[in-house]
Order: sequence, then C-alpha cells, then structure tokens
Amino acid sequence: MDEVKSLFVGNIDPFIKLDELQQLFEKQGTVEKIDLKLGFAFVYMNKEDGDNAIKELNNVRIGDKSSGIRVEWAKGSGSVKKREDNRKDLAHSKPNETLFVCNFDPRSTRETELEDEFSVFGPIVRVEIRKNFGFIQFKNVDDAVKAKTAMDGGKIRNRVIVVEYVLGTRSDSGYIQYYSTTQRSLHCQHISFLATTTTMNLVLHILPYN
Repeated sequence: MDEVKSLFVGNIDPFIKLDELQQLFEKQGTVEKIDLKLGFAFVYMNKEDGDNAIKELNNVRIGDKSSGIRVEWAKGSGSVKKREDNRKDLAHSKPNETLFVCNFDPRSTRETELEDEFSVFGPIVRVEIRKNFGFIQFKNVDDAVKAKTAMDGGKIRNRVIVVEYVLGTRSDSGYIQYYSTTQRSLHCQHISFLATTTTMNLVLHILPYN
C-alpha cells in the first residue's frame, strides 16, 4: 500500500466548506483525510494521487478568491513545520479561565452558539466574538481545561475549530493578551485570522469579570 502523505493547500477561500474541498480533491484520487483550517488545509493522499492533484489543482481558482489555490507537498522540515511548531508553542501556554477559539464560520456562528457548545463543560462568565475569532471565559480553570481538551480539533458547523488558552496574565480587570506583530503573524497564519500591518504591539483586553 502506498504511503499516505500530506499536501499543503494554501490561499483557500476562507468560507469554503470541508465537503467542497473534499469533492475537488477526490476527482484527482483517493483522499484519506482533510484537515481544514481557515484559509489553508492539509490534504492526505498517496504520492501518485497527490502528484496528480498538484498538477491539476495548483493555481486553480475556487470560491470567491481572485487568485488560485496553492497545492504542494507539505515539507516536514521546512516552513510549514516551523509555523506548526510556533503554533504548538503558543498553544501550550499556561491554563487559565479564558479560551481563544478560531476557525469557526464567522458568517453563521453566533455567540449564543459558542456558549451552547461550551457550557456543557461548566459555568461560563462571558462569550465574545471578534471578527472571525472569539473568547470564552469560564468561571474556573478546571472547566476551561476540560473544554479545551474536548473541543480543540472538534467541529462546529462542519468546521474544525482550534481552541487555545489565552496568552497573557490575569489582572484585576481581566486577561490581557499581548502579541507583537511578528508573534501575531506567525500564530494567525496557522489558526485563522489575518495579521495587521501595524508596527505597534496588539493588546486585546478581555472584559472584566462580573
């Protein structure tokens, strides 16, 4: 049996659905798995089918994007792996009550839906969506840990979501999350929202506790 490897697919319309992407690649061969993020994906195929997908789909336009998608073999020791390592380092921040959630469909997902999905793990103090990412603040850390463990890599409306602890420290006014421009760019390149072009540090203030 041929070894299954991962294709990196970039420049994807952020609103494309998993089944649409799967149908596109299944025309080129057998798809073992697709890991869809917001704006990019990893598609797992054998070498022959993957080579065919690269040949037929690289630079093909799908969705509302004005430019074509980028299809190439994921380089285990190259930039894709480095970006993933950076994401994992950030993801392993110290557990706290507030979770960062992204890669849900920003067109259809509402704060009430996020609250419904996460409230099964414990009392929630606050839910806030900002553009295409959100914050969920639990009453205690243990419930946030349970929610992150269960929901990271899970699905909401057929989208694989990413759940991480908020980076930063707690103050009397809540959590403050600091990202330099470089840090935010590396982080968001993998988990869903675009980095700004400002040279100043971005400070995200989580609203105070009730």
